[in-house]
Amino acid sequence: MNELLDTMFTYAKLNTDDFELTLREMDVCPLVRELVAFHYDEFEKRDMNLKIDIPEKSIVCNIDEKEIKRTVSNLLINACKHNENGAQILVRVSKQEDVVRIMVADNGREITGEERRTIFEPFSKGDVARTGGNGTGLGLAIANLIVKKHGGKLYVDDRVEGWTKGFVVELLKG
Repeated sequence: MNELLDTMFTYAKLNTDDFELTLREMDVCPLVRELVAFHYDEFEKRDMNLKIDIPEKSIVCNIDEKEIKRTVSNLLINACKHNENGAQILVRVSKQEDVVRIMVADNGREITGEERRTIFEPFSKGDVARTGGNGTGLGLAIANLIVKKHGGKLYVDDRVEGWTKGFVVELLKG
């Protein structure tokens, strides 16, 4: 119950005009590596195969470290929680011109139709048969708000070669 209240409070706080990010320039590559390492045991327990595609070269972006960590953690947790044991997971950081991309892709089931339209809305839980109804349905809504507060976008890409879908965070490099 406390987790639900904390999550609802976070969502409400992020949804106010008064909420301000604490921005600073930082390299997102070690940040994402650190989060993958932190969640690694969860993937290993589920016999999931992680493919990491994070460059050694710095990709610097003006971000709120705490909030971007919250966003990427949510994507990693969802990839683990909402896929079958043995699933393949890709974590990629890339840069194209002035856009930094952080992607968590998998080879699980597709996201289509109504679910695609509502997946970033509060209390959206997707396919209950797949998720068991666990979770608050706020994780992706919170992640989406955080990315929007950064002037970026969060979306599902179903055209990632070799993967069913990828959750992509796009942030402006500057």
